[in-house]
Amino acid sequence: MVSVDNNEMAVFEGKQDEALCPHCLAANDPKAHFCYKCGTPMSSYATIDPIGSIWATGDTYRKATSRPTRPIILVGMWLIFGVPVLCYVFLVAVWKVLRPLEGFIWFGVLVGVIVLYVAILLKTTKNYFRQMKFEKSQARAPENDSSE
Repeated sequence: MVSVDNNEMAVFEGKQDEALCPHCLAANDPKAHFCYKCGTPMSSYATIDPIGSIWATGDTYRKATSRPTRPIILVGMWLIFGVPVLCYVFLVAVWKVLRPLEGFIWFGVLVGVIVLYVAILLKTTKNYFRQMKFEKSQARAPENDSSE
């Protein structure tokens, strides 16, 4: 059984009319579909609504690129963005050989998409290895503290 202090209970009772964000724990309006602080979807309507589903998908990609915590997230991002990069590079190479001066605007769009996807992949990979390094240093920290 968990004992709750009276002060903690008062805090909980005062917040009954607010919904907590599952990601950042910010207090939100109970009818809110997205967190006002971090943008995380807070209701099923947020993923059913066509515009809301775009926001929800963007939130998922943002979290995956900023803090990938598991290898499957890194592999998934490489599958989502790496395969198109390879296809686009192939298209650009073929395009330059077959039609060197035609469709310059589409060529520029393809190169821009390649640059964007590569930037996403590099950011995700860098953040994944940074997160792994941080977790390893945190795991070693208690060992160092106990030896002193």
